[in-house]
Amino acid sequence: MQHHTATHLLNGALREVLGPHVWQAGAYKAPEVARIDVTHYKALTKEELHRIDRRVNEIVREDRPVKSYFESRGEAERRFGFTLYQGGAVPGKELRIVEIEGFDVEACGGTHCTHTSEVGAIAILGVDRIQDGVVRLTYASGERALDLREEHEAILGEAARRLGVPVDHLPTGIDRLLAEVEETRHSARARQKGDLTVTAEELLADPTKTESVGSTTLVAARLDLDRAGLMELSRLLGRVPGRVAILAGEKDGRGILFVGSTAPGVSASAVVEAAKSLFAGKGGGNPAAATAVGEPGAPLEAAWSEARQTARRAAGP
Repeated sequence: MQHHTATHLLNGALREVLGPHVWQAGAYKAPEVARIDVTHYKALTKEELHRIDRRVNEIVREDRPVKSYFESRGEAERRFGFTLYQGGAVPGKELRIVEIEGFDVEACGGTHCTHTSEVGAIAILGVDRIQDGVVRLTYASGERALDLREEHEAILGEAARRLGVPVDHLPTGIDRLLAEVEETRHSARARQKGDLTVTAEELLADPTKTESVGSTTLVAARLDLDRAGLMELSRLLGRVPGRVAILAGEKDGRGILFVGSTAPGVSASAVVEAAKSLFAGKGGGNPAAATAVGEPGAPLEAAWSEARQTARRAAGP
């Protein structure tokens, strides 16, 4: 009853704040939560949502009577117009009218409170633009609305405690934390880049990892790196023209093959294409860089070996 009455209240508040074009496109009511879909040409702003929330709870506090009565269809339409049918078409010659005087009138067969104050409170929990021209509001009313507000207040209080700031300084505390996280990430990326620079130098100095085929230098290695790490290492190895990096790694149970090329005669995408079926790899790229992700272990080893052979053939005289 509270959620059903709250739907009528929200309908009235939405039309007041957004305009008479607003029309109910759907509704769902359950004991814990409810939602209403309405037609509107854009997403709701924070200011509009605030005004709707304030207005609907103002009507609740005013304790307006919620009248239910029957009236002939013709007379009801004459008095209130076709906005009666916000909840959809209603059959029959007589309509059951639910009226919150001066605020909302609809033809509706549902159960309602007798006064708006019985709704207790309405808490708008979220708003989404679910499709072009339709906005969905999710809400709760009565004791459930109060429970949710208390839960949210408790969450805000705990977040503030963990950040070591008063609740009203929570945004500042979050900004500070995000800045610290970004600084940590930046430092981690810098360290990784430094480590990969050393790895690239070590690979180029290792005769078991590097070979020359004509005017092309092939660098092949298996490393404990994710796709981003392999891509960055390939970029570092390819700073000099005429190099081809054939790199393999395993992360999160997946095998990764990455090929980078600055050698005119060796296409990275062609090398990956020739090898990816051996480890059920999916992916591709372009002549300068290509990658595929597939099975780890022996299948990845076979694909990596095939990629090396394909690159050798492409680089050969």
